[in-house]
Order: sequence, then structure tokens, then C-alpha cells
Amino acid sequence: MLPLVIKSIISFIVIAGAETLHGVFRIHFMNPKLGDRSARRIGVITGSIIVFIIAWTFFSWIDPANEKECLIVGGLWFILMLAFDIGFGRFVFHFSWERIIFDFDLTKGNFLALGMLFLLFTPLLVFELRALF
Repeated sequence: MLPLVIKSIISFIVIAGAETLHGVFRIHFMNPKLGDRSARRIGVITGSIIVFIIAWTFFSWIDPANEKECLIVGGLWFILMLAFDIGFGRFVFHFSWERIIFDFDLTKGNFLALGMLFLLFTPLLVFELRALF
């Protein structure tokens, strides 16, 4: 059986792929209709829904035993997604550091930081919801 960390990394790859496709969809279809700012804000909500669905789907396979393990999974996802987002912005889109920081700045009306916090706590949320059902 694969350890928790390996399963977390594999499930993260699915999340990163889905979020990348989600970003392409947002840029090509939502931005022209809603504008970049509104599309980004809506994208954080729809992206969080995507993360939740993937987490729910993979949860039994990842099989965290308790809240601590859920936070380990979420922490790994958070660190990996932060590195992925920064790396993608910096090396694929050639964004400046100021532009990357701007995307995370709540005071500027950007909600990416909230989406990242949701990613961090999604495994714990799924754990608690599954305990109810």
C-alpha cells in the first residue's frame, strides 16, 4: 500500500491538472465575457469546488486516519500548489514577482490566497463531512 505522502502527491497531480484546465477555460471563455477581475474571483469559487470534488473522490484511497493526517495532506497540497502556481507564473507566463504577489493580495481584491487556504483545509473538511454521512 502506498504511503500517505505518495498518495497525497499523486492526488495533487490530479488537482494541478484540473486547475490548469480550469485556468485555461477561465482565460478563454470567462475573461472575454466577464473581464479578468470578475473571472478570477469566480474562478476561485469554481476552482475550490473542483478541489473539493477531487478530494472527495480520492479521499477513500488516500485514507487519512485522523485530523492530523488530513492536515498533512492539505499541507502538502498547499505547498505543492503554491510552488506550482508561482513556478507556472514565473517560468511559463514570465510574470514578475510583483505580479505574482499581486495575485495573492487580498487587499487588492484578489482571492487566490483564500483559494489556497481552502485547499489547505479541504481534506479536513471532507474528513468531517464523511464522518456525518
